[in-house]
Amino acid sequence: MKSLTRARHELRRQSRTAWNRFVGTQPPTHADHSKSWVEKSHASGSAVVLEPPRDIVNPPRILGGALDEIQRVLDQTSGEKQLTFWNNLYAPAQRKLEGTSLTSLKDARVALRGVSVITDDNCHLLDFGMIRFPGMSDDGVIPQYLHQGYLPRLRKVSGTVGVISFGWSSSNYFHFLIEAIPKLRLFAKSGVQVDNLYAPMSRSYQREMLSLFGVDTNKVIPESHHAHVQGDNVYVPNNQHAVRSEETQFLFETAAGQPWSKVKQEPRKLVYVSRGRMKLRNCLNENEFMPKLEKLGFERHYLETMSVREQVELFQQADVIMGPHGAGLGNMVFAPPGTKVIELGTPYRPYDCFAELSAACGHSFYWYLANPVDGNMVTDESNMWVDADSLIDFLHEHEIVGKTSTAPFRQHKTPVRQIAALVGTV
Repeated sequence: MKSLTRARHELRRQSRTAWNRFVGTQPPTHADHSKSWVEKSHASGSAVVLEPPRDIVNPPRILGGALDEIQRVLDQTSGEKQLTFWNNLYAPAQRKLEGTSLTSLKDARVALRGVSVITDDNCHLLDFGMIRFPGMSDDGVIPQYLHQGYLPRLRKVSGTVGVISFGWSSSNYFHFLIEAIPKLRLFAKSGVQVDNLYAPMSRSYQREMLSLFGVDTNKVIPESHHAHVQGDNVYVPNNQHAVRSEETQFLFETAAGQPWSKVKQEPRKLVYVSRGRMKLRNCLNENEFMPKLEKLGFERHYLETMSVREQVELFQQADVIMGPHGAGLGNMVFAPPGTKVIELGTPYRPYDCFAELSAACGHSFYWYLANPVDGNMVTDESNMWVDADSLIDFLHEHEIVGKTSTAPFRQHKTPVRQIAALVGTV
């Protein structure tokens, strides 16, 4: 089945390449990083710093469960991969947050899924997208983002274009919510007027999310393999490699400001996010331990069956969120600060993205290790088996159940309607 899917993707890629050769535009002639290019091209581009870099200190992860599995999995690795795993397991508490900035590019172009931003002198800006062209980069190329041949036919649009697309945001709920949507606040913060928005919109949750955050989807240029547009000015926020508290606050407050918001509704909920219908990171004995969790007050939810609004409303009412590592845990941004978050995982996927996100939200984070089943060191994937009694003991030991959050409601300074106005949607 996988080989058939790969064959179909390759056939489509070859068809696009042939069509672009016939009607398309030549690819960029060179590549550079945006800061370097702006310094050389003052007439065509400029960048404004919106928030300076700063140091942050994240609390260490609270671990529990099958801790002996950590060393067993680490022993299967060596060299750089072992170091990467070790750093993810025991990441330094102190991090350097990059500053935020907005770059303005006159007569620039935006193209493709994965994003290529191309200047008026035909320079591909490496830090604004994951697309790579042959011979233009030595920073490593992800095969699906290597573009060979001509670009699609160019379409000129009236007015300005804002870009929020980047990399995995086109196909993953977490990356779209955490990496793409928060860029809207930078347009608002800078005061620029964006007439068109280059954004992923092929999936229903993307359309729902854009509408929730005040974007008129009629003004969205959908990111795709066939897209190639030029605007009078193109505005591109920089891409962040760590989550800022300003971003999570923006997400929380925008949703909390909706007339249907349930952020203040009582009683609070104990939410269990299931991956029981997924092939990866599935708790194989979930049906066995769920009755014990239900006695504590947990409710099981399958987020893939819910609309974006339903997911937001659910997490707005959460006092505790628990589930295997997966995109749905990103919805913790809609929960009030002080929410307790328990990620169920294995050492095969030790990434600290949810620990970082939890810290930015002001939540308490716990990492409970289950026993890996059919773990794969190449894909960093594993299903898992949860010791029900051990998990219940962990919840009681850390007083995760039985107490409710008393964290205050946060108020964001920029109302959603003001943000919508600044991206040209009201």
